Amino acid sequence: MWHLIHVLGLAILTSPATRESAMRAPAPLNIGVGKSLGADVPPARLLAGIKLFESLVEDLTGVDGRVIPCGNPFDLARQLDEKRVKLALFEGFEFAWVAAKYPQLKPLVLAVCYNPHLQAHVVVHKSFKGKDLQALQGKQLAIPKGTKGHCRLFLDRHCSPAPRGPKKFFSQITRPAEAETALDQVCDGVVAAALVDKVSVDCYASYKPGPFKRLRVLMKSEVFPACVIAYREGALSPDTLERLRQGLLNAKDNLRAREFLILFKITAFEPVSEDYGKTLSSIMKAYPAPSQH
Repeated sequence: MWHLIHVLGLAILTSPATRESAMRAPAPLNIGVGKSLGADVPPARLLAGIKLFESLVEDLTGVDGRVIPCGNPFDLARQLDEKRVKLALFEGFEFAWVAAKYPQLKPLVLAVCYNPHLQAHVVVHKSFKGKDLQALQGKQLAIPKGTKGHCRLFLDRHCSPAPRGPKKFFSQITRPAEAETALDQVCDGVVAAALVDKVSVDCYASYKPGPFKRLRVLMKSEVFPACVIAYREGALSPDTLERLRQGLLNAKDNLRAREFLILFKITAFEPVSEDYGKTLSSIMKAYPAPSQH
């Protein structure tokens, strides 16, 4: 039975009509994503989100969207520069690293969660006597699932001595499902500190003002650039770029697009801000690209 299906499939694919149709069909619009996309997202939900994004690109351009896994940000940037992929999703600091090496890569839109200016916060109980991150050495830290890469990068760079890293710096790292849970655990003395973004701290202060009074921010990161969808200059026609840009900016009004946004903790795609280039340069100085690249 399976052999018959296979033979019939080959016959359909190799028929003159099918070959002619395939020759007329435009090539898929390949979208590169790095391994940092969807950190802590279960595989089934990640696949569903990818399919939603592919459908959204097809809706916007009339061309099949196809998501291509591309490894680390430098692999992704190289494939974008070589036009193997036409769009790519980067963490903001990753784009700062690769844009310095590939100047023809340009931001199309920002992928924002409420605020385009990202900042990591280390939050402790108000009674904690320490004055900096070093005072937390050997204590428990909560890092909520889905925590963005800029928070993890900030933590990695500040857990000294450098070779040890957070796993050896702290006695234990717990992974609560939500930032709210992590901050509750700090309030209740379950853990000494939580690593969360500024948006989560602001939301907690708004929804739980009483418990928030028992907390304080021990340390703040530099301002990081927002995540970005980028393209290579000259790889797509101006008309296609404008359709993509306008469609993504209006994505919050599209039901299928909203499912994708919620899954990856994005509230909206926004225009590239005037200070985005300056923020990229600043974060590049504070967090230079990995030496091997």
